[in-house]
Amino acid sequence: TPFHSMGWKLVNETPLDELTKETDKITLLIISLSLISLFFALLGAGILTNGIVKPLIKLASTMKTIRQGNFEVSCKIDSEDEVGLLASVFNEMVRRLNELVADIKFEQKKKREL
Repeated sequence: TPFHSMGWKLVNETPLDELTKETDKITLLIISLSLISLFFALLGAGILTNGIVKPLIKLASTMKTIRQGNFEVSCKIDSEDEVGLLASVFNEMVRRLNELVADIKFEQKKKREL
């Protein structure tokens, strides 16, 4: 270059604002996308909580009622997932316990009559 042979250097001065203008836009875009993603993640977590945790809490409440001696309750959870299966099996177990208690009472009554 002609400047190099004369010992000169070519300097171009650009304002810092001009250089960082695009980075500010990209930073704003990243922050916006992060906030939108966080919103949808929290929304999804809320939906999962309602779908999984609430039925489990309902099942646990029914179990506490049965533990206190009330075998006349059942847990009504209408779902096709594992929680629904668990509630269905639990209800079947309670029904079977009721049958066994009724059988024992019948047998005891029969023995007393003899």
